Amino acid sequence: RVSVAQLDRDPALATRFAGKVVFAGVTAQTVSDRWMTPYSNTIPMPGIELNANAWETIDRRMFLTDAPLATVALVCLLLAAATVSAFLITRTTFTNAVVLAALAGSQAIPVIAFAQGTVWPWMPGTLAAILATAAGAAWRHLRVRGRLETAEREKTRYQQSMQFAIHELRTPLTAIQGSSELISRYASMP
Repeated sequence: RVSVAQLDRDPALATRFAGKVVFAGVTAQTVSDRWMTPYSNTIPMPGIELNANAWETIDRRMFLTDAPLATVALVCLLLAAATVSAFLITRTTFTNAVVLAALAGSQAIPVIAFAQGTVWPWMPGTLAAILATAAGAAWRHLRVRGRLETAEREKTRYQQSMQFAIHELRTPLTAIQGSSELISRYASMP
């Protein structure tokens, strides 16, 4: 047994509890027998309730475990791949649906995992979906911009060739028109 006062005076005593199940408090509900816990919502909880919660958690086997890092990384890669491939393969409407589904999935996965007793980090999946969306949108923008510039160059080249062809056609036509005007003004005499 170690009292809270002893732990306050000598924090090294906490090493005696390493790898052990620890029950805090006593059965009497007194003012000095209250601690804050994640379940107490900022209200100090009596030791008897702490013990009851601990026994209930152990009895129901309601232990939280961390999600394996490799699984989190794989899911992040899948979210990013789905998002980027939507930009690469599909058109705008379907792309938007896939992006929204990936973002919704990145938000739902931690909730579903927690309901199963697994702590799933929120940030990696969300960040993967957002960054993949930004990368896919940037790629599509650059691709469309490149096509636009190519089309504008081809249009300019076409207009220049048409202007050149029209100019070259006008030169002989101008000579023919001038000759015909001269002939019509000065009718040839027999």
